[in-house]
Amino acid sequence: MQSIRISHVHLTIAYILVFVIGCVCVVEAQSNLRWYFGGGGNGIVFPPSGVPASINGGASGSSNCCAIAINPNNSNVVAYTDGKVVYDSNHRILANGDINATTSGGERIYSIIIPYPKKQDFYLIISVAGQNLYWSEIDGQRGRVTSKDNLINDLRSTPVNVHPKLTFTNVKDKPSEYWIVAKEWSTSSPTNRFFSWRVNEKGIDLANVVISSSGKAIGDPTSSGALRGSMRISPKGDKLAISYWAGGSTATGFFTELHDFDKETGEIKNGRILTDFASSVTNPNGLEFSPNSRFLYITDNHPITNEIYQFDLNSPSMVTTGIRVISTATGSDDVIYKDIARGPTESLYILVKSSPEVIVIDKPDLIATDASFTISSIPLAPTGNKNCLLSTTNPP
Repeated sequence: MQSIRISHVHLTIAYILVFVIGCVCVVEAQSNLRWYFGGGGNGIVFPPSGVPASINGGASGSSNCCAIAINPNNSNVVAYTDGKVVYDSNHRILANGDINATTSGGERIYSIIIPYPKKQDFYLIISVAGQNLYWSEIDGQRGRVTSKDNLINDLRSTPVNVHPKLTFTNVKDKPSEYWIVAKEWSTSSPTNRFFSWRVNEKGIDLANVVISSSGKAIGDPTSSGALRGSMRISPKGDKLAISYWAGGSTATGFFTELHDFDKETGEIKNGRILTDFASSVTNPNGLEFSPNSRFLYITDNHPITNEIYQFDLNSPSMVTTGIRVISTATGSDDVIYKDIARGPTESLYILVKSSPEVIVIDKPDLIATDASFTISSIPLAPTGNKNCLLSTTNPP
């Protein structure tokens, strides 16, 4: 794999002014978009003009991934959740806002929030909790949760378990409809099944789940942390990436897979391993595609390596195209790269455990060897541990 050393600079006011005003839609510039991180309640605010800055005040103190409901008409924050409690934009608990109450305190919960198709001011929370998949409904206008903890993964009266990894995208040619995708968790025999549920104005189509078999079959991962990892669909909607920390007798290796995704049918196929433990990426965790869908970025959070890689998916030999974008090995588990997400300016934002800053890949559509490819950072308020980036209502 190639390696590139890039200087670590801070954002300048002139640069970010041009970047924000030139790259986000006008309606988004009318409000201060806020992100909150799982763990500590801190985050970033993206003002309509000026430099993204750190903020405190988020109510989430858990290590779960935060998900935020954003009004698609004005980009205002309607509500957010850590998978256990739903808060409004002023950090007050919504009426009936305690969700996934049946899970134990130590379980990691991963959530996403999407607008309810053709139902103005309503939103759906989708959560993986205790290897089950649930949906809850937010009435954004009245500030309450109207229905909660409804089971999704009871497939044809046969319950299945799912990984705490979720992703979603629009249905082809139907921007107000969505696909929700989850990966099966087997506690016995190895499995490579994915589930895709379509969401339309009638809600989640539970009766017609699309079941796909693709990629490597793995079994019970509980012994070595395959709870960890991420799943993302590319902005073009044609690729799905998933990372695992797998182990146990029926699952070997730590690896990243790339699959083909069909936005029209929800089918997933042609899974192939992009990285494994034998490659330079030993502990693949966070994943994100570049805005143009050409590159896949992967955080390797092994304390010995602790690197971020860029892979060129347009290359016929993409497995060998990994470019080491950042390498800051410390040998400490306290300073490792965690989650990564695409922001409103289409830069990529990377959380670093126990670090006072967020790493920013400013122009992720460029190959990392380009002279204009830069890395910067945003200082964060020193509150809490930053574990996981949010999932917004902005689909891939």
